[in-house]
Amino acid sequence: MGFIPADLGSSIDLSAATIVNTTVVGYYFLSTPGVKPYFGLGLGPYFLTTYAVDPFGSGEEFKISSTEFGFMPKVGINVGSFDLGVSYHIISDANFLALNLGFNIGKRA
Repeated sequence: MGFIPADLGSSIDLSAATIVNTTVVGYYFLSTPGVKPYFGLGLGPYFLTTYAVDPFGSGEEFKISSTEFGFMPKVGINVGSFDLGVSYHIISDANFLALNLGFNIGKRA
């Protein structure tokens, strides 16, 4: 067994979480030639699952799931078929920032 610092006591909690969003997003593209900046707003449910374990104490594992409504403002630029955006997801206790990099398939208007 490895070294456990005295100030940690006899237990350490390890946890991880997954967040799945299923938001519907509306976009407004600014009319500029070549590079197209845009603004977006998304609304919808977020599915949150938290996993936790106490490896040095009881070894008990926990899984807590919940569904919460949230929204996300987004800004970005579209260059040809490539898209770069930043969105901030706002849900009760799990707000987070996301960087999106993608590409479009098919013909654009």
